[in-house]
Amino acid sequence: MALRGWARTGILVAMGVMAALSQHGAAAADATLMAIASPPSEPLFGDQVAPTVGAALMCTQSPRDPFCRGIKQYRPLALDARTFQLIRTVNKAVNSEIEPVDDIVQWHVAEKWNRPARGADGRLQDDCDGYVIEKWYRLVVEAGLSPDGFYPLYAEIPGLGGHLVLAVMTTNGTYILDNLHEDLVPMTSFSFTYLKRPRPGNRLDSVWERYLAWGSGSGAPEIAAARN
Repeated sequence: MALRGWARTGILVAMGVMAALSQHGAAAADATLMAIASPPSEPLFGDQVAPTVGAALMCTQSPRDPFCRGIKQYRPLALDARTFQLIRTVNKAVNSEIEPVDDIVQWHVAEKWNRPARGADGRLQDDCDGYVIEKWYRLVVEAGLSPDGFYPLYAEIPGLGGHLVLAVMTTNGTYILDNLHEDLVPMTSFSFTYLKRPRPGNRLDSVWERYLAWGSGSGAPEIAAARN
């Protein structure tokens, strides 16, 4: 899996972080990092592919669910310190509140997407897609952040296999909200062999598109070519 945290790229970045920590604490360090980070690379998507089985089933069974609407166009979320902290807080809270349970155990089916349900012990339970949907609801429906920057991202990860995460496209690059990482993971540090996401202008159970390459910018890691 990818290493968590910010990538330190150069002496100026390191000095800026150290100064922020000494003067204003961790919150100021986060703001400093956002302000001085290099323009991030962005993943480019293109070729049309089928939606995930979970998305197709969910939106067929619950067609009016807000999560199924999709968006007309992806637009970066304006990332100020307050919004960044909100996303981090929700990511950590959902990760800690949900007990990971496979769909076959919880629902007695191979795949089922929905908001997590409470088990016999009172805890929320679900697998990776439940974490994604719960985070989306809390950030978009409850906190009122624009849905245009958020999307479910299907990834195949070395040593793990298929996995669903929530991506947020921001003015400071794309970040991954993952139940396997306590904190946000910059997209450029996310390890994968294949990605796909819903194509804008379509419902979640319609057309998806696959990762093609990295866009312009500096510091993008080398990643294996996406496959069909």
